[in-house]
Amino acid sequence: MKMIMALVPLAEEVGGATIPDLTPFITAMTGALTPEALLAVLATIIGVGMGFVLMWFGVRKSKQMFQSAVFKGRLSV
Repeated sequence: MKMIMALVPLAEEVGGATIPDLTPFITAMTGALTPEALLAVLATIIGVGMGFVLMWFGVRKSKQMFQSAVFKGRLSV
């Protein structure tokens, strides 16, 4: 038991933890983020999202048309 306790360092013996200095990272991020860049990212996300929504509606409509043609024997638009 003494051998195991000798391997586990106690909190007092370890010392204080240091917080890394994040000022260079924060400075670089605030310099890189401009309102124009944020608007461009938002516009891209909205545009891609609209494309996915319209594709989803198209897939649902084509699935419904196919099922109607197979089960009922007629085509609908």
